[in-house]
Amino acid sequence: MTKLRPKFRPRLPACDHRLTPAERLAHYTKVDPLSGCHIWQRSTKPNGYGQLTFRMRRLMAHRVAWIARHGPIAKGLEVCHRCDERRCCNPDHLYLGSHAENMAEMKAKRRALRRLPLDFKGGRWPSALPADVAEADLALVRLFIGDREYVGRVVVRPFDPMRTERPRLRKRAC
Repeated sequence: MTKLRPKFRPRLPACDHRLTPAERLAHYTKVDPLSGCHIWQRSTKPNGYGQLTFRMRRLMAHRVAWIARHGPIAKGLEVCHRCDERRCCNPDHLYLGSHAENMAEMKAKRRALRRLPLDFKGGRWPSALPADVAEADLALVRLFIGDREYVGRVVVRPFDPMRTERPRLRKRAC
């Protein structure tokens, strides 16, 4: 019986380094037919914005899209999204604005509500932690549930299985 060997196929590189940034944008984006957004399909930063590497520099995809279509970005200005999709690279959905304008638009569109503190209860902020909690017993935590981010502090204490209460089982009568 002869052993069949799989044919050797060289792996294709993850990215053709001869492509210009505009060609990479066209190659690695997918057009959403409903919104018209050009959704970045490759690597994203932890905050959700697309990123690519060009000539040993890490660049944000939507900024590259703006530069490819309109030229350099003036100092003190940011590339803002009209569509609020962080992975969108469609230059028609982008505009230049100051940081203050971007934050005002974020507040007006209520996008800031995506990041909620854990200790916000019923519209009130607790004034202080319980008296028996030391600062050394606190840990910072970030939870991502859906498109929302919850941030806050939690109390970390050692687990003692003997201190936990166990439910008492009743014996059934036969």
